[in-house]
Amino acid sequence: MLGLCIKNLDEINFFRPKEKRPKMLENLRNIFYKMDLSDKETRILSGVFASLGKKR
Repeated sequence: MLGLCIKNLDEINFFRPKEKRPKMLENLRNIFYKMDLSDKETRILSGVFASLGKKR
């Protein structure tokens, strides 16, 4: 799910300026790893990110 999120963010050039990308990715990973999501919640979020990626 995190990979899908990062892919979609890359497609819209979210990580600007480029030199901040590593720290931004670290912060994003920390957010995801702190969440204690159920399997169902994980599937829901994955579907949301996939849908957002298709809208472009």
